[in-house]
Amino acid sequence: MADWNYEMTVLKTIKNQQSSSHAKRRALEEYHRKMNRLLLVFSGKAHLRFFSLFLLVLPITICAQALPTKAWEVLPPHPRLFANATRWDALKRQIENDEISKNIFTVVRSTALKLLDQPPVQYVDKGAFWHGPMRQAQGRILSLAMMFRLTCEARFLARAKLEMQTMANLPSWYPKHFFDTAEGALGMAVGLDWLHDSLTTVERAQFEEALITKALRTSFEDEAGKSWISGNNNWTAVCHGGLVIAALAVADREPALAQQIVDRAL
Repeated sequence: MADWNYEMTVLKTIKNQQSSSHAKRRALEEYHRKMNRLLLVFSGKAHLRFFSLFLLVLPITICAQALPTKAWEVLPPHPRLFANATRWDALKRQIENDEISKNIFTVVRSTALKLLDQPPVQYVDKGAFWHGPMRQAQGRILSLAMMFRLTCEARFLARAKLEMQTMANLPSWYPKHFFDTAEGALGMAVGLDWLHDSLTTVERAQFEEALITKALRTSFEDEAGKSWISGNNNWTAVCHGGLVIAALAVADREPALAQQIVDRAL
């Protein structure tokens, strides 16, 4: 998945933050400028399928802000990442009435249909990292989950769950190259959120547990060795962005942990 998705996640998470710190305001202004450049780069044809997916669901509805602890205990219902239930309903009408949206829908649907007969992503440890497989799985989950929400066709739900179960069953998400962990966390979190009401209790628990143990809690291990926590490069945006999305997806179950993740990112 193109890196700008994570950049956007972080931007949308912090855009309403008010701070008396002049340095922080300047940093946020610079972040806006960088985001504009990233959007131009990643809207090229090579990334059309992923970019088009997010064009459909914008404007983003996301609940992360610097909230008091009590607020984390009363959260919006699922789905709440990128689009809530009202936005999904409106999107169905938009696709029927808007030619551009209809064309984007066709592109994403075509991608999802091709995935139906393909096996899940294979995660082979060759002593390097899982960046490619994690990104591939992320793109698959988002495309399939989106198609299920827009069409209610059970085949897309079943195939998305297979991809998510394969990832959830991994012993780890390669935390020694945490960029990969964050990529997987975003895909799993969005799948969990968008499909939430169509998953069984057992399935929800499995996906939540994977996010909590293989991404969120793991991110606090050896923090001194994780330069991305306070860095200023794409790792910082990707890792914090993926973790924030994951935190919002499981905040009902782990509000304190979710708050820790978001506060650290901010």
